[in-house]
Amino acid sequence: MGARFRYDRKMGISFTVIMLATLGIGSLAVAAGGGIAAGPPAAPPAPKIVPFVPPPATQPQPTPAVAPARKKFIGEVTATDVNVRSGPGTAYYPVGELTRGDLVRVVATIKGQQGNWYRIEAPAGTRCYIARQYVQVGANGHSGTVKGNFINLRAASAITPHSRYAVIGRVREGVRVSITGQAGKYFIIRPPSGAALYLTGQFVRPAAAGSIYVTPRLKMPPGYTGSGLPTLSGPATGGFGSPAASTAPATAPGGSAARQSGMASASSKVSSVAPNGAVLSPPSEQTIYAQLKRLNHQAVLEFRKPLPQEAQLAALLKQYQGWCARQHLPALLRGNVRMWCKVIQKRIALRQLALATSKSEPVSKLIRPWQKQWRQSQKALAKLMVRSPFLAKGVLRTSLATKNYALVDPRTGRVIAYLEPTNKIALSKLLGLYIGVKGIITGKTGLTVRIIQATSATLLPAPKIRRATNGTSSHSTAPAAG
Repeated sequence: MGARFRYDRKMGISFTVIMLATLGIGSLAVAAGGGIAAGPPAAPPAPKIVPFVPPPATQPQPTPAVAPARKKFIGEVTATDVNVRSGPGTAYYPVGELTRGDLVRVVATIKGQQGNWYRIEAPAGTRCYIARQYVQVGANGHSGTVKGNFINLRAASAITPHSRYAVIGRVREGVRVSITGQAGKYFIIRPPSGAALYLTGQFVRPAAAGSIYVTPRLKMPPGYTGSGLPTLSGPATGGFGSPAASTAPATAPGGSAARQSGMASASSKVSSVAPNGAVLSPPSEQTIYAQLKRLNHQAVLEFRKPLPQEAQLAALLKQYQGWCARQHLPALLRGNVRMWCKVIQKRIALRQLALATSKSEPVSKLIRPWQKQWRQSQKALAKLMVRSPFLAKGVLRTSLATKNYALVDPRTGRVIAYLEPTNKIALSKLLGLYIGVKGIITGKTGLTVRIIQATSATLLPAPKIRRATNGTSSHSTAPAAG
């Protein structure tokens, strides 16, 4: 035992010496790595050869050469005489032009059937319409404050002045505006923050890196002369409670230039332009918008009458059908006129149905004989129910088999019928009494026992029961209560 202890002690001392040596070597290695220990550095480990593993198929691929589409960016116009329009499409009227090299700030991209359209911040020189009733004019007459929330800003176009203006933004109450002119019930103002116009994406590309944005200036098309928009010569009038100084937009002699696509050559002819951008061949047809507006107003007034009194529907339909037959009607207006035709045709059909119904007898009069016959039949049924015999007689007990009620023959103790609970009779108050019931047979259990939905219950005198005692007979009455 003593020899074994000495051997274990020697083994423990040897293990302790080995551990201390190992810790000392590790400390020297750390000191050498930190530049503190002296002596030659340790030899580097041999390089480990790792086999080449190809990247997985899902690893991101290199960025393509074409930059992805962005919602907001600085764009550069790539063509000359590019129309700036009041909406995202060639159906919207132009308000001016930009040329090659102009930078625009794109705030949104709109995808449509005619390709991408960019919503851009309004260039310098843009004008807007705002309803005069929502502007409180300042003392100098050239500035004002918006009175009301979400008031529409509309595109003012010197090229195509008309009465159907496109909305290009909205302003809140308290916004200050700079007034430059008047046009009927509108003030002409410089575009406040948030007003935007549209350019076709066909002629806009992202600007080069490092480009410094400079607000472009709106240009008029070649051959255009004159301002086209009335300006203020003195303080503006208007605001709440003041009369509107009607000043019609002036146009240059011979009409105004318009571009039907995103870009047009400088040799495009001067012609009259409709509010939606479509060219009207005869200049006299510029009045069709005012005429259709009056016709639509007449139709609305007719619809406000009671249906039988709408006697002018046929005449209105004939006028709309005449508009549909015109050859030079713009596509946008043609669709609107066809819609009105369909609405009026349905209205005429409803009016004819209403007139036909008004001439016939009312429904209340037609069903009156049937109501009288039904009441008589109910009275006769009630009399029959009173005179009819009982469906079953017996002492009312609770039934454990059906969890309802049962009528029991007091003579034999057998179940005569089962009764379903009903809201008409409080059967629980008749337990133990001899009653007769009338009602409806709803089913059977087994071959003979019926299930009755009682409509009435009548208390009857208890029957006499003959009992035999010691070979003699006697008469007794069944107890009224169990």
